[in-house]
Amino acid sequence: MKMSLNSFKTWRSIRKYMDKQVCDDLIKDLIKAGRAKFDGMSEKFLSFTVIQDKDKLEKLNCITKVDMVKKSTIDIVSRLGKTPDFDMFYGAPTVIMISVKNRTKIIGDLIADVIQKIVMAAKDFGLVTNWNGFIKYHFTDGITTDEKELLDIPEDYTPYYVISVGYAS
Repeated sequence: MKMSLNSFKTWRSIRKYMDKQVCDDLIKDLIKAGRAKFDGMSEKFLSFTVIQDKDKLEKLNCITKVDMVKKSTIDIVSRLGKTPDFDMFYGAPTVIMISVKNRTKIIGDLIADVIQKIVMAAKDFGLVTNWNGFIKYHFTDGITTDEKELLDIPEDYTPYYVISVGYAS
C-alpha cells in the first residue's frame, strides 16, 4: 500500500454508499494501516470496533442523535441531531468505531493520525470514507453494560470517532 500525493489531493468525504459490504480482509488492512508507526502505542490506547449490522448502526445513530441535541453547544450539531432523516453513517455498510482508553492524554493527536491513515488507505483500496466525532456526544457520560456487549467495546475505553467505509454509490 503506497499512499501517493494524488491520494491526498483527490480524497473526498463521501456521503452516499453502495449497498455492498466491505470484505473482512480489507477492514483488517485498514485497521493495520491506522495502527502503523505507533510501535505498540495504539495497541495500548486504542480499540477498533467494526460494525456491519444495519440494526446496530440504526440504533446507534438514533441514540446518538438524541444526545447531539441534548449535549452539543454547536448549533449545526444540534440541528443535525433534530433532522429526522440524518444518518451519521450516511448509509455505509461498514463503520469502524475508534475508542480510546480512559484517562489517555494524547487523544487528539493520536486519533487524527489514525483517522488520516485509515481514510488514505481506504482510498488506495478503492473504498470511500466519511469520518465524524458525533458518537462522543452519546458516550460522554459513560457506557452501559448493554452497549458494551452490543458494540463489543472493551472495559475502560470510550468511543470518540467513527469512520464510515464502503464503495461509492
